[in-house]
Amino acid sequence: MRRLLFILGIALAAGLLPSPAFADDGDSRDGLVLRVKGDVTVAAGETVGSVVVINGDALIEGRVRNLVLVIRGDARVTGSVDGNVTMVDGDLALGRTARVKDVSLVRGDLTREAGSTVTGDVNRRGGIAFRGAAALFSIFLWAGMTVAVLAAGLVFAAVGGRQLAGAARLMTTEIGYSLLSTLVLWVGTPILAVLLILTVIGIPLGLGLLVFLLPALWFLGYLVSGTRLGAALVGLAGRESGEHPYLAAALGLLALQIVALVPVLGGLVLFLAGVWGAGTLALLALRAARGVAPGPGATAPAGEA
Repeated sequence: MRRLLFILGIALAAGLLPSPAFADDGDSRDGLVLRVKGDVTVAAGETVGSVVVINGDALIEGRVRNLVLVIRGDARVTGSVDGNVTMVDGDLALGRTARVKDVSLVRGDLTREAGSTVTGDVNRRGGIAFRGAAALFSIFLWAGMTVAVLAAGLVFAAVGGRQLAGAARLMTTEIGYSLLSTLVLWVGTPILAVLLILTVIGIPLGLGLLVFLLPALWFLGYLVSGTRLGAALVGLAGRESGEHPYLAAALGLLALQIVALVPVLGGLVLFLAGVWGAGTLALLALRAARGVAPGPGATAPAGEA
């Protein structure tokens, strides 16, 4: 597997060269023969070092001392290959006079005529597992999502700082009402949406509640929960968040994003954080709509744990 990845890496790097085809040793073609978007033929009686073809076909009638690599193309061998024949997204055909050592097929098929010889192994793979690349992509994805979440939290703190800080305080100062509001929101809203969908006329509204409103509320709730956590951290440091809790939002959301890296548990914590925060935000909005004055806990500083 490592050898295959190494070969692919060399081929892809070579593909960045401006020349579509070259040979290392002039007309002797004793070195590497590379073709990008084209076909390669090693004629009978001709000997080359290695053959790499990208987006093209290879016909090997002569001898290849090392390897043959074909990416997104087919190959036919009637001569000999002393090393590995690797096919990626392509089929390999061995004629009756073909003699090769090892064959590696990635999303490809092998056909052999009677008399063809494979002296080594034939390996078939459905795909190449680039674990390192997948891990790197996951890191970049996490970093990008974290930057986006932090930016959203800072924007919320700037344009709705009082509402953000107030909802964050309610999560712990009035935990009973906050949890009750969360239960009503996340149980009642889906039920209402289903009932609307059953009426046929209310299908657009019901789908809007499920597809748009609840996910948006969850994300805003996640910002609220992160700000509440950050407020506790700021409070422990002896500072207050103020009317625009920039520091609390940034610290808390960063902490939650780090928790998200923990398998299983991290996802559960993030889900519950968004659910609880959304319920508390809904409670704050309901009180504001009814003109109910904030509870006694609302006068506490946002940075107070």
